[in-house]
Amino acid sequence: MNFLKRMGAWGVVVGSVAGAGGAFAAPPVKFESRGIGGGGAMYSPTINPADPKTMSVACDMSPQFVTHDAGQRWETLDFRQLQAGHDSAIRFTHDPKILWAINYASKGGSDIAHPVKSVDGGKTFQRLDAAAWPDDRGAWVLYADYADPERAIVSAEYREMWITSDGGKTFEKKLTLPGEAGLHLAGVFFDGNDIHVGLNDGLYQSHDGGKTFARSEVTGLPPGQFVTSFAGARSNGKTRLCCVTHQKGFCGITGEEHGGFTGVWMLEIGQKQWIKKTNGIPAGVEPFFVRMASNDIDTAYIAGAGNGAPTVYKTVNGGDAWMDVFQTAGNKNIAPAWAGDHGDVDWSWPEYALGFDVCASDKNRLLLTDLGCCHSSDDGGKTWRALYTLPVQAHTVGSAPKGAGYLGNGMEVTSIWQMHWFDPMHLFACATDI
Repeated sequence: MNFLKRMGAWGVVVGSVAGAGGAFAAPPVKFESRGIGGGGAMYSPTINPADPKTMSVACDMSPQFVTHDAGQRWETLDFRQLQAGHDSAIRFTHDPKILWAINYASKGGSDIAHPVKSVDGGKTFQRLDAAAWPDDRGAWVLYADYADPERAIVSAEYREMWITSDGGKTFEKKLTLPGEAGLHLAGVFFDGNDIHVGLNDGLYQSHDGGKTFARSEVTGLPPGQFVTSFAGARSNGKTRLCCVTHQKGFCGITGEEHGGFTGVWMLEIGQKQWIKKTNGIPAGVEPFFVRMASNDIDTAYIAGAGNGAPTVYKTVNGGDAWMDVFQTAGNKNIAPAWAGDHGDVDWSWPEYALGFDVCASDKNRLLLTDLGCCHSSDDGGKTWRALYTLPVQAHTVGSAPKGAGYLGNGMEVTSIWQMHWFDPMHLFACATDI
């Protein structure tokens, strides 16, 4: 990340007072964020399969954003309930009251992240009992079983994988991976008693609901490849898995490490080896994430970087061909805000994908995050819209609205500096993301 580039953005905060008295007028009753923002790295976007208008996005500066109207407005969860980080994705379940996440809030002076659970639809998040998850056991990534809200898999302590099948009352350690890279939990596909887990060194499976796990004997992935992302789907009686690999990686890797991309791979359960599927991915494009709806084995998406901009590619035939569906040149299929081709800042500002999700129940609903922006599509990538601000006038696909006016929509993560009152009715302030 270019530090000087990141310091360049600014915004304006305007306060309205409860009267136009003198210098000692009543304090402001409302603040609005206006102008372009300073960005902020956005991670771990998730879409609720039961209500796709409900989505969540995490930020490395601790806010956890949630929307219930498809991104028109965002709210920040109370920091006393949940503080976000790289892998604090909110995991939805079919029980609307039960959600899972990882909380980066410190406790007792420790900065160790820990799994949390909500039983009231996300109003509050409770830390698990220390007998089940000790305070000194650091959590990294969590995946919950949508169909079974009591089951979740967590990577921890850099090299371990744990599972709970009773809602967090107890956890069992299932795997430990030695070596400097540790254990990177690239993804989990829950399918009843069959659980497919993508780890950095390959595929691990359970066929008894998580009681036991074994490393799959399927071949195809070249030795030494690092699996960064993993997804799966089941339809028409078939199960297909997909993964993205890189030359190297480590526990806690993020989309920033998109360099060293080596391939996208597909495996249909019953086959004996992974098949490389990179047709249509041009040189210079470096995918990091792969996501699929859980009910369609033919459609998959990969997101990453290419030519100084975020990228999303899509396949509708099981990886036999990929096509570009996030067309940043000329904002061809994107209704931009202040970031975009010939915008107030160019695509080099968001730069690369830091998070990506496909709604598990709807292959057409997509959510993409990066170094400062958030975009969504509800038509399978045909068109996209910016979700990180409200334009005073809506921008159209293909436009480049430099110098337009903006209102904050709740997804504002920047720090505020140098506040100055012009008069009792007008406040000026500048913001950066540092």
